[in-house]
Amino acid sequence: MDRIDAMRLFVRVAEAGNFSKAAAALGVGQPTVSRRIQDLEAQLDVTLFQRTTRALSLTEAGERFYRRAVDLIADYESAEAEARGLRVIIAGAGGAA
Repeated sequence: MDRIDAMRLFVRVAEAGNFSKAAAALGVGQPTVSRRIQDLEAQLDVTLFQRTTRALSLTEAGERFYRRAVDLIADYESAEAEARGLRVIIAGAGGAA
């Protein structure tokens, strides 16, 4: 899983408030989501979620990562859209000459 996808998954879980809802929204199994979040936590060497049998909440590190991840995802999607738009403009300009 690449880093952008990992961030997207993390944000989805944080906003859903649990792994099962995020998994259902993404069309994957809950164990897959849980494992990917564990992999992300291992990669970052931090605990992002406080897990109990009844609740899932962000740790302080999770809250900080969430804020940055939301901004980074928005920036990435904007850059992607800009690049695609530029490709369309260039392709259109080539035909007009």
